[in-house]
Amino acid sequence: VLLLMVGEDIEVRMFEEMELDWAGSPISTLPFDLVEGFAKRDLLRIYPLHGTFFFRINVQSPPFNNLNIRKAFALAINRKSLVEHVTKGGYVPALRFIPDSMNMKAGPYFRDGDEKKARALFEKGLAEMNLTPQTFPAIRFLYCALQKNHAVSQAVQEDWRRVLGVKVELEANEKNVYFERIGRQDYQIAASSWSADYNDPVSFLGIFKYKDAFTNNTQWENKDYTDLLEASEVAAGGERKKLLEKCEEILMNEMPIIPIYHQYMRYAKKDSLKGVVISSLGNLDFKWAYLENSN
Repeated sequence: VLLLMVGEDIEVRMFEEMELDWAGSPISTLPFDLVEGFAKRDLLRIYPLHGTFFFRINVQSPPFNNLNIRKAFALAINRKSLVEHVTKGGYVPALRFIPDSMNMKAGPYFRDGDEKKARALFEKGLAEMNLTPQTFPAIRFLYCALQKNHAVSQAVQEDWRRVLGVKVELEANEKNVYFERIGRQDYQIAASSWSADYNDPVSFLGIFKYKDAFTNNTQWENKDYTDLLEASEVAAGGERKKLLEKCEEILMNEMPIIPIYHQYMRYAKKDSLKGVVISSLGNLDFKWAYLENSN
């Protein structure tokens, strides 16, 4: 196996010119603007990843210290439209944090694009905070400056404007600055993603166990959530699964995060390449790979 260190554009060109047999995940990322074209030419391949793209919420930053405001923002987003018309190519709307592939409790925790309920929750939150639509502040949305993130941010910005009537200011930062700001909670809402390190729901739930954990950065903590996670450490089988399901239920009820879509690995592969093993943890193994009719 020969692995080449090249940029995205060069990788795609080499694949098109038959100089590469594999391009994209999990080794690299296919350019966002080329994914749809690859799909139309039947070159795009997708494989489920134990990963979720979501928005972190700084729950200590007004107005997001109000639960109904957080829920209103979550329900106002049309994820189906987002994955069909913006991200394109294999992503699935996320109505929970943990991907369905981990076999947790079936069913969503909320409806996608529930505009009526979103407006009702927003009005309730405004009343609780002694605000009106006119006095509701402009919201700052932070994201890492990538083409896909920019397109997603613009889409949800429009959803929030259309459904809730709020103004959202987009803040694109370079990677290092973005992570530095997340680390010191210098944001209100921020685009984020998480992929499992191991095939277990705790690899998702554990990141929000403690407020001060470097993986959390929402300033949210819940004693019941922490206690349930600790109880799951000594439980087994069905009992353990129920404890973890209760954890996810608390997370979704309190909404320190907003799930957006579950991720898939997106890659292009030559039909002659056989025997490659890929896993939902993002592992790629060429041990048994071979080229059929390699001449």
